[in-house]
Amino acid sequence: MTEKEQYIKMSNCPEIQGGWVPKVGDLTNAGIIDIIREGIIYLSGLGGNCYTQNTLKWLPRQGQLQDMVVQGSTEYNLQLGFNHWLTKFACSETGYKPLEIMMFSMRQLWLAFVMWKLHKKKWNGTEWYTEL
Repeated sequence: MTEKEQYIKMSNCPEIQGGWVPKVGDLTNAGIIDIIREGIIYLSGLGGNCYTQNTLKWLPRQGQLQDMVVQGSTEYNLQLGFNHWLTKFACSETGYKPLEIMMFSMRQLWLAFVMWKLHKKKWNGTEWYTEL
């Protein structure tokens, strides 16, 4: 599975899709939003394809993911929180341990951080789950 395919699968969850209000410039599984008019979404490029929100999957950019968890915090504190989570996620008391599932990009890592921070969920390679 490519990074893009995995990211689409990771982003396709109610926690991410449910909070999406489409905006010009948003990245989706079908392309970048160019125009939104009366609930119809037009993507950039040739072809004139039009969609509705429920036919697209939003692929949040790293900055959009960071905005989800910043909540009054400074960028410095956000980065510290991410670094702390990453250290806890990838290391144990006995030293390095491999990530549960390979992440291919920073946006995948940030999405995993958002899901853990806001929903206490982890990615197992197929779906988000809550650790008991």
